Amino acid sequence: MNYLALIFLFLTCIPVLQAQKLTLIRIEQADVLESVKKGGKDVRILRNNVIVEHQGTRMFCDSAYLYSVSNTLEAFGNVRILQGDSVTITGRKLDYDGNSKHAVITQNVVMNNGTTNLTSERLDYDMSSRVGSYTTGGVIHEGENVLTSKRGYYYAATRDIYFRGNVVLMNPEFNLKADTLRYNSPSHKAIFYGPTFIYSKKDTVYCETGYYNTSSGQALFGRKSYISSEGQRLYGDTLEYDRKNSFGKARSNVRIIDTAEKVTMNGNYGEFDEIKRIIDGRNSVDVWRKLVCTTSNRIRRHRPNHRWSNQVGERP
Repeated sequence: MNYLALIFLFLTCIPVLQAQKLTLIRIEQADVLESVKKGGKDVRILRNNVIVEHQGTRMFCDSAYLYSVSNTLEAFGNVRILQGDSVTITGRKLDYDGNSKHAVITQNVVMNNGTTNLTSERLDYDMSSRVGSYTTGGVIHEGENVLTSKRGYYYAATRDIYFRGNVVLMNPEFNLKADTLRYNSPSHKAIFYGPTFIYSKKDTVYCETGYYNTSSGQALFGRKSYISSEGQRLYGDTLEYDRKNSFGKARSNVRIIDTAEKVTMNGNYGEFDEIKRIIDGRNSVDVWRKLVCTTSNRIRRHRPNHRWSNQVGERP
């Protein structure tokens, strides 16, 4: 029985022993190296042109405390982290745990991943998953886009950024405000997960789900969505919008309201061309004006001459 118990104990300890095979933080360079006691712990003090390495990630700083027993590092001054060829993080102070591979960078933090820069006063970064997060406010610069939020999560592998709380996306052509947003840098696509407004000189868009491509101007909006422009508002369960061509489509439960002319159009499909100033409603369309209802399969309206047409093919 004792022999079997020892075998069982040995087998159950194998995973624990394997988990304890940790890679220690390695010193690559330092002009000055001292070994001292700090708080009862053995500490190596590194000064001037300090470089340490851990599992392929290099960390640079002016000075550092290296705790070999706990495999942790405190770095100060001109901190820079290089992870492969893609991720660079800079700041003033670094606390790094070599066992969990978790880093906390504080004070004037900048994280760069190709064309994307993230700035914050504190960044938590997991070296294994390559995920960075902030909870004290952050700013993302990506091309012409500037995104700010209270909280955020940056996935370096996919270059996805999740924003939460007071999200603002500023672009030379529009401003976007949302509560929750996901932005993918390679595709330039912003995906909405809650009440969202998009403002431009020409129009205002509201939706609670959907996406917008900040490069192409193509968008798909859903859930309580509408497009408002110059006294007109287009509603639909689903809205497709091409901002560059100022053209929108609405599908299912479509309503177009012209507040200037006091006209309401209801149908199952609608189009709105801001350049040609044409409203086109199709599939069982009702138009209400001064308590008078006109019904047709298709009704078009050309705003400059206020002309309505309910004959398919007739041009305004």
